[in-house]
Amino acid sequence: MSRLPFIATVILALSAAAALAASQPPVTGAISPASGDLQAGAVYTFTATFDDPDGYEDIADCRVLLNTAISGANGIFVFYDAVSNKLFLRNDNNTAWLGGYAPGSAGSMDNSRCAVYCSGSSVSGSGNRLTVNLRILLKGSLGGTTLSEWLYAGDRSKLGDGWDLAGSIRVVASPKPPVTGTISPSAGHRFAGVTHTFTATFDDPEGFEDIRDCRILLNTELSGANGIFIYFDIAKNRVYLRSDNNTAWLGGYAPGTPNTIENGRCRVYCAGTSLRGSGTRLTVTLQAYVKAGVAGKILKEWLYAGDKAGAGDGWNQAGALYMVAPAPMNTSVSPSSGRVSAPGWTTITTAQYDPNGFADIRSSYLLINSSFTGLGAVYVWYDAVEDLLYLRNDANTGWLGGFAPGSENIISNGRADLDCAATTVQGSAETLTVGWRVNIRPPQPEWACGAWMYAADTAGLNSGFEKKGDIVFDQAPTNASLEPAAGDALSVGQPSLLTAKHTDPSGAADIRGAYLVLNTTLSSFRGVSLWYDAGADRLWLRNDLNTAWLGGIAPGTAGGVIENGYCTIDCAGTTVERSGADLVVNWKIEPKASLRGKALGSWMYCVDAAGLSDGWDQMTTYTIGSHLNVSLTPSSGEIPAQQPLSLTAECLVPNGAAATSTYLLLNTTVTAANGVYLYYDGPGNRLYLRDDAGSAWLGGFAPGSANTIANSLVTVNCAGTTVQSADGRMRVAWSLEFKAAAARQFTVWMYTSDTAKLTDGWDTMGVLKVVNPDGIVYIPAGPALVGSIGDEPYAESDELPRHEVYLAAYWIGRTEVTRAQYRAFMDSGGYHNPAYWSSEGWTWKMANDRAEPDYWAAQQDWGGSSFTQTEAHPVVGVTYYEAEAYCAWAGGHLPTEAQWEKAARWTGSAASAYPWGDVGGPEKCNNFHDRNLAGGGYQGYQTAAVGSYPAGASPYGCQDMAGNAWEWCQDWYVSYPGGSAPFDFTGAYRVVRGGGWDYGLDGARSANRAYFAPINRWNDCGFRLAK
Repeated sequence: MSRLPFIATVILALSAAAALAASQPPVTGAISPASGDLQAGAVYTFTATFDDPDGYEDIADCRVLLNTAISGANGIFVFYDAVSNKLFLRNDNNTAWLGGYAPGSAGSMDNSRCAVYCSGSSVSGSGNRLTVNLRILLKGSLGGTTLSEWLYAGDRSKLGDGWDLAGSIRVVASPKPPVTGTISPSAGHRFAGVTHTFTATFDDPEGFEDIRDCRILLNTELSGANGIFIYFDIAKNRVYLRSDNNTAWLGGYAPGTPNTIENGRCRVYCAGTSLRGSGTRLTVTLQAYVKAGVAGKILKEWLYAGDKAGAGDGWNQAGALYMVAPAPMNTSVSPSSGRVSAPGWTTITTAQYDPNGFADIRSSYLLINSSFTGLGAVYVWYDAVEDLLYLRNDANTGWLGGFAPGSENIISNGRADLDCAATTVQGSAETLTVGWRVNIRPPQPEWACGAWMYAADTAGLNSGFEKKGDIVFDQAPTNASLEPAAGDALSVGQPSLLTAKHTDPSGAADIRGAYLVLNTTLSSFRGVSLWYDAGADRLWLRNDLNTAWLGGIAPGTAGGVIENGYCTIDCAGTTVERSGADLVVNWKIEPKASLRGKALGSWMYCVDAAGLSDGWDQMTTYTIGSHLNVSLTPSSGEIPAQQPLSLTAECLVPNGAAATSTYLLLNTTVTAANGVYLYYDGPGNRLYLRDDAGSAWLGGFAPGSANTIANSLVTVNCAGTTVQSADGRMRVAWSLEFKAAAARQFTVWMYTSDTAKLTDGWDTMGVLKVVNPDGIVYIPAGPALVGSIGDEPYAESDELPRHEVYLAAYWIGRTEVTRAQYRAFMDSGGYHNPAYWSSEGWTWKMANDRAEPDYWAAQQDWGGSSFTQTEAHPVVGVTYYEAEAYCAWAGGHLPTEAQWEKAARWTGSAASAYPWGDVGGPEKCNNFHDRNLAGGGYQGYQTAAVGSYPAGASPYGCQDMAGNAWEWCQDWYVSYPGGSAPFDFTGAYRVVRGGGWDYGLDGARSANRAYFAPINRWNDCGFRLAK
């Protein structure tokens, strides 16, 4: 056996021992400060050095101990782990290390004796020396204590020279408190209603890190109530704003974050707020919008600062500002640059801002000219007080016009026309926006102008004239003509020539692009969209999906062809001509079968080298080929069941309407069984409907006759069905009412043929979905008689006079809104989404912190009788605002009084006192029915589940319109026209209808009117939905 492995092991062991013997332990160096007095509560940097003959990299850990004895208990015992580059602090009872943060990081460590700030600490090495800088706060508990300073170092071989005493310091108690400095601005006049930046300084003899909090207060007195009171929590790096009533701090966001904090006096922008420290000084920058409500007040400025020991020098006034009402400001003009086509109508939009609200702006001016003068200018003025528009005369000596926006007037001078009808004025929050519709006549080509704006408010403050734009006005090219002008010039499979002529005052060579679109709408999607790129002399055709241009072939190119699914362009036969101002493109186009029978509109567009354009111009309409089935209206979307509607089929009649028959089929497949199959026999002028089995035609009646035809899915109203023919087309408008059983999705096919056997087969025309309204009743359009009928019992003066109101068709809830339906609104966040609430409603909701109706608990005790509300009971205890929000959420609205009353009792030319007739009865509705006269008051009465009294339904099928719960209506409580209500509550009370469970038959009458304040929440008041 070989002995070599043993020998190698011995050699390795001897080598390791020799290396170990050669390694030397590190030694401690000096610490600074090593003597003298230090202030408790102050922050100091302690610098300690450690040396290792094997290089500073060999040092594995080094420790600094400041204590009365060589013990980690109740001392300042810091350990730097050089291997992991982490700092640690020993806890008070010397049982664990705290921290573990890298020097220079944002971490800090605390025990009862000190705080170590890693951000101000550092470690560096050079040669044999490692230097450790520790940023340490000496806490107040050390006051009066003499601390010995020991150092220790160990290397990576775990060698060390033990603890060495390096110095001794005395900690002196009672540090000086921080003091407030200055604030800027600190004097003078400042605008309210604008954003200001405030800069405040605070000083602490112990270093800015010792400052724990600082505060800024702007108010008329030293109070946080109704003031601008800002608190900076330095330790947590948070900024707060005091509430108006001085009871709570708002916000708590870090400076520099995109948050805002707001009370009644200001809005703090955290993004523009910052804290910055250096030496003993802390500088605070505060960005805040000071609200217009402080205008006219002198805001005194106080500062306060406190340190970590709780010491401070109290509140100190640092300044005072006089807040004045702000002037309006010019925000923007659009367009503000570039080129604008002129002459020609264009809209120039100005926006002006007033912190006091847009209604405070009295006058808005816009001046457009080559220099700042009203001579020969486009100089317009909107008088907001009188709501009138003016244009300055050419000599700049007087104003022309004085007409209201929207009025049918045009004001003119030599430079421009102002169209009052198309000029718009809108106000929102603090911004007034005017869309000036003008036709500008430049005195020369490329007329370069400035755009100046001016605004003045009701107090006489103004923005002054400000230049907000530079615009060049020049004449754009125009679309002159398209030939042939109209008709059947285009046929499937037949090449045809379309001649498009464009004109440019600067010459044909100035035109850079000429476009032509043929489609049913102005769209390049699935149509013919052509472009001649004049700069590159190339022809292009848009692809079917309108995602890319095809081609790029020069006109006249032999064999050049571009095509999509709708046409082919023959480039060889397409030519371009230029003469003077005219550019003419002769497009050679061949329509494909996909366009057969379609009526295509045509649109032209051109643009010049400067980017000016006159826009799209619709030119003419072409009918393509011999396709017979033209259109169906409607052809998509939802259509209601149980409601009359019109379905219009349009077809071509090459041989006349009397020779043409047309068919419509609504089904899931092209089959007559179990579908809606309609047939108009043109030669016989008769209407037919296929039976359910698809085996026989029903009807055979003339359009306009007093007949109906029905199967299980639909009823055809012959009286309402019309047939019209003109310009080679026939339109059959079918008057239909789909039954509830028809609720499904149908594909619609159309077929047209004539006596000459001309047809092109079945064409898919669209997809329609028949839907049944859920829980709501259709009320047809027509007149309604509103008010009491003659000597109706219990009638009151506010129900008179009886009058007729015409109502468009609408839907209304079959029953009152139930608790289950209202719960869905609550569960979807309806109480937390302002989009569903009116501004008054949202204000009420936020002020009262409501998230559910009153009486919402299922178990209730009304009038001494306990009962349980089910989810089928009507929701009650809601204000007008809550009812209004629910309806908006549900896609509807509260009914008007007239809508409610028509649904409750209308039967044609007469109307009954109650939904069911003129005589009341306890089986008809849920109310007292005078039964309370026997005694007991409210005992035993409450709401009932909706629909519990079917015998009381109205002629339209609406239930619970008498009794159960009063129902909110849209209307304010006022007199009927020509009538006299007992009280005038205009703008104070909303109308409620129908009576409640706690009223007698007088309240249940359909004409009875009552009123509640919009904020009332009663246990006998709910609502129903209208659409």
